[in-house]
Amino acid sequence: MNIKFEKIIIKLLSENIDLNEFDCGNSDLNEFLIEDAIIQQKEMLNVTHIFIYEKRIIGFLTISMGNVNIKQLDKKYQEIYENKGINYKTIPTVKLGRLAIAKNYQKSGLGTFMIKWSQYCIIKFSKRIGVRFIAIDAYMNVIDFYSKNEFEITHKTKQNMDKIIEKYKKALKVDKKRAQQITVPMFSDLKKI
Repeated sequence: MNIKFEKIIIKLLSENIDLNEFDCGNSDLNEFLIEDAIIQQKEMLNVTHIFIYEKRIIGFLTISMGNVNIKQLDKKYQEIYENKGINYKTIPTVKLGRLAIAKNYQKSGLGTFMIKWSQYCIIKFSKRIGVRFIAIDAYMNVIDFYSKNEFEITHKTKQNMDKIIEKYKKALKVDKKRAQQITVPMFSDLKKI
């Protein structure tokens, strides 16, 4: 699918937006958008941004605040903060909680566009409120996509990847829906963007 990105309209989710035709191929993400997103937004837990192209919802992403334990990060970050006398146990992050693209628009560059748009918003936000990282919990089948978009698997998770992959493979054999829910924590350093 060839998208003219300048024609994409980005809106906050509202109750008057019809979500029923959206399908990204992942039942967990589809159910979140239709059943949970507006409730969570009203409770101020996250905000869902809808990406519309030619009057169709082609993607969405949620953004919320969070933190990452410094022990989960690579030792280089721990050393940077220690050397500067910063003794935080957690570092402020903005979390991309859900990111989904309609089936017909996958592999079109839309996902990268959505991440770049969110990075721009978060960097702008970081001028007023301290935040260092963007964090995500990536589904197993999209780890490579996030890696290509400057996200890294957390240091602590890298040490356990063999176990996570084994758990994922077992879940795929038993219950595909459960396997789709297995995630890996990743982060992107805003200072590198």
